[in-house]
Amino acid sequence: MIRAVIYDMDGVITDSEHLWAEAINAQLKKHGVDVPQTAAYERFLARHVRGRSQQYSIMKVKAYFGLTESVDTILQERLSMVKKLFHQKLKPVAGIHGLLEKTSRHYPLAVASSSPRSIINLSLAKIRARSYFTVVISGDDFTESKPHPDIFLTTARKLGVTPAECLVIEDSYSGVEAAHRAGMRCIGLKQPYNSHKDLQKADRVVQRLFDITLPMIRSL
Repeated sequence: MIRAVIYDMDGVITDSEHLWAEAINAQLKKHGVDVPQTAAYERFLARHVRGRSQQYSIMKVKAYFGLTESVDTILQERLSMVKKLFHQKLKPVAGIHGLLEKTSRHYPLAVASSSPRSIINLSLAKIRARSYFTVVISGDDFTESKPHPDIFLTTARKLGVTPAECLVIEDSYSGVEAAHRAGMRCIGLKQPYNSHKDLQKADRVVQRLFDITLPMIRSL
């Protein structure tokens, strides 16, 4: 039986994945990198950037493009760019407020995001969603990022439920994999930048948040 619902943030609560990509591409161009528009680069982003901690993704980007700047330098520059974009352009994913309202009436809710806490706080404030969540967990708190299950296992403990009693709503390969490794049920949200294969370990895959119903949740 599901007793709590855990939401990823980027791509599930906030329509932010394109803003992260915009910031990363602008940063690479600033450092003289010609950003490739290839399927291989998209696969790289899906595996090593989306749903991952910033430290992990930056290490992978450094290696992929041969950047010489330190991880911390790249991180601070990236976060500055992202915060500016979020202040200007961040919007909620269509249907999220209705789903939060609906699920919060029946379950305690949590955010478990690989993003830094400063970005989570900014995002939830920007779309006026912070009040829905009992627990908010950041990637800052963990040495291992998704698909490692620690972030979800810690969230379950904070919520006072077992992993088997948790439903995770995710949109990335690494997030779905982390939920699977944690022994949690998972609904995968299919977006233009991911694929059905990326979400194959989810218990259900939906095209829109509007497709998630209370009967669906109760059936998992």
